[in-house]
Amino acid sequence: PRGFGDKWAFGHLMQLVPNFEMPSKKIDPDYSNEYDLVLNMNFQQIKIPYADVFIWIAVWRDTIKYWVLSADDIRTNKYYSNKQHRGNLDEGQLHLNQDNINEFSKYEVKSTNIKNALIRAYKRQKEIKQDD
Repeated sequence: PRGFGDKWAFGHLMQLVPNFEMPSKKIDPDYSNEYDLVLNMNFQQIKIPYADVFIWIAVWRDTIKYWVLSADDIRTNKYYSNKQHRGNLDEGQLHLNQDNINEFSKYEVKSTNIKNALIRAYKRQKEIKQDD
């Protein structure tokens, strides 16, 4: 949920990748709450047209797992639906659950490798955008 992400996940990610910054008008004069963290690029909920890279965090009692996906990794995934809510605009949902979680293993990263995985996913996304 959004509250959990705002209170715990952002702080947790910023501890793992100290280069992350909270966005502000000082960093981006056009900022209007459309993304959550900055690492020379933007991150936010699944609004694919507005972000290049997404980080998924799953928290269990005994472990935390991370996945890093480019926007195109999500958009082209068979479990992605671009209809999250009636009347939504540019917002979708990736249906990751216990039955298909293993299909996302290629995107799973260790906490110590999040920054490098973000950079690789960003480069994949930029290559796709250039081909369009």
